[in-house]
Amino acid sequence: MKKYFCSFRMGMKSEYEYRLNFIFVLFSAFFPMIIQTFLWIAIFENSKKPIVYGYTLNQMILYTILSQMIAKFLKTGVETEISTDVKTGGLSKYIIKPFNYLLYKLFGFVGKKAIHMEIILAFILIVLVVFNWKVQITMSIGRGVVFLVAVFLALILNFYIFCCLSMLSFWVTDAWGIFFGARFLIDMMSGAIFPIDIFGETIIKVFQALPFQYMVYFTVNIITGKISLHMALQGIGIQVIWILVLGLLTRYLWKRGLLQYVAVGG
Repeated sequence: MKKYFCSFRMGMKSEYEYRLNFIFVLFSAFFPMIIQTFLWIAIFENSKKPIVYGYTLNQMILYTILSQMIAKFLKTGVETEISTDVKTGGLSKYIIKPFNYLLYKLFGFVGKKAIHMEIILAFILIVLVVFNWKVQITMSIGRGVVFLVAVFLALILNFYIFCCLSMLSFWVTDAWGIFFGARFLIDMMSGAIFPIDIFGETIIKVFQALPFQYMVYFTVNIITGKISLHMALQGIGIQVIWILVLGLLTRYLWKRGLLQYVAVGG
C-alpha cells in the first residue's frame, strides 16, 4: 500500500501548487447559478405557488448553489487521462511496473481532492450561514459527519463511473465526444443541473435504479435536511454497493481492454 500512499501524496502536492485554480473553478459556476436562480424565480412567480416540486423558492436557490459547488468538487478528468495514456501508448510505462494502474489513479485523484476539501467546506459553511435565516436548516454533528462520509463516497463513486467509461478508449480511437455527452447526461441524472424531483415519478424511478443521484442530489439533500438521517444511512449503504459493482466492472473491462491494447508511441 505504500506505493499508493505515495501516489496520494503526489496528488496532494501537485494540487497544492495550484490550489487557487480550484477557487477559480468554483467561481466559474457563478454565472450558471445566477441564470438558474433567475429561472427559478420566474417559474415560482408564474406558478403563484409557494412550493414547486417540493421546494420553496429559497430551498431551490440553496439547492442550486450547493449542487453546483459539490458537482465542481466531484468533477474528475480521469477518463481523459486514461484515454490519453491508451491513445498515445503512455500506458505502457505503467503496466510494466509492480502496481495496480487503476488504484494508482484512484489514490492520486483522492489526494488532489483532499486539498480541495477544506475549500469546499468553507464555501458550503458560508452559504449555509447566509441561508439559515431564510431556510430552516437543522444541522447536527451527526448529520455533518454523515454528509462528509456521503461526499467522500460520492467522490469514489464518481471516479469509478468515469473510470469505467474511460475503458471505451481501448475500443474507440477517439472517445472525446462520448465523454462530453456522458458528462452532460450524468450531470443531469445526478441532480447537478436541476433536482431530479422535476422529472416526474416515472423518470425518478428510473434514476433511482442508477448510481448517479447518489453523487449530487443525495449529498445536497443530506445537508439541507430534506433527507432524514435514517434515509441518509441507507443511501450511504447504496453508495457502497454501487462502488463495489462499478469497481468490479471497471476491473473486468480493464482486463478485457488490455487484450486489445497496442502501444503506439509513448
